Amino acid sequence: GDYKALPTSVRLYVNSNEVDIAKKVDDKTYDLGFFTSEEAIDELGRRVQKKNLENITTALIFNMKKESLQNVKLRTGLVSSIDKSAITEKSVKNLVPSYYNLSGGNAESLSYNIDNARKNMISAFDELKIDNLTVNILCTAKYEEIAKSIISNWQSNIGVELNGTITVVEDSEFSSKIKKGEFDIAIYKLSVDSDKSVKILSIFKTGNEKNVLGYSSEEYDRIVDDLSMTSSKDKAVYCESYLLKNAVVMPLSYENTVFAVAKGT
Repeated sequence: GDYKALPTSVRLYVNSNEVDIAKKVDDKTYDLGFFTSEEAIDELGRRVQKKNLENITTALIFNMKKESLQNVKLRTGLVSSIDKSAITEKSVKNLVPSYYNLSGGNAESLSYNIDNARKNMISAFDELKIDNLTVNILCTAKYEEIAKSIISNWQSNIGVELNGTITVVEDSEFSSKIKKGEFDIAIYKLSVDSDKSVKILSIFKTGNEKNVLGYSSEEYDRIVDDLSMTSSKDKAVYCESYLLKNAVVMPLSYENTVFAVAKGT
């Protein structure tokens, strides 16, 4: 009649175990699902339609709440001393992978240059008034070998007293430490629930809830706000270039999310 029927309660069930989701898409309990873990993908049968979405960037990020890592020259020295081609099978230059709109631009980034790396490190040590520095890379077991290669690059290429260490933790502990800011440098996955480039670039905006780096730049806030108001590939590339040239983040590789649809859906 004149009165709308209302439910007495609503229950939302969130299944965070990707393997269980995959199995349930396979047996049609679920109509569709998204997965990133290889274990989950292996559970999908032939009846399931799959599509790869290249929407994750694995990157080296710096904790800007640490005084030493706020120094641009220090970060530039660290990034410039890493030979990405030697540590990942498919090293990438851009921060924004192909899944996002306005991607594929030719963003400027710091190149592998040992001489520049050493000059920047020496200058950074002078500015920070330090004689040595210890930095720790936080990662999960999946990226331990990459972290070891990065440390090896630093030991071989940087001519200052830099001690690099690695902390390997489980996925759940990794997320907790990142949220609490308990890291110096981390190998971290960047992604957002959108296909818009501005969303992933906005991660680095002051106050963004996904800005686990604690990065803050009035200049960057201005240019990403400009991109939000009027989207264009040139503006997106400029935003990317700003982050890469200032060694705010260093993209290492792209990863896929698998979109799976059950048979008959």
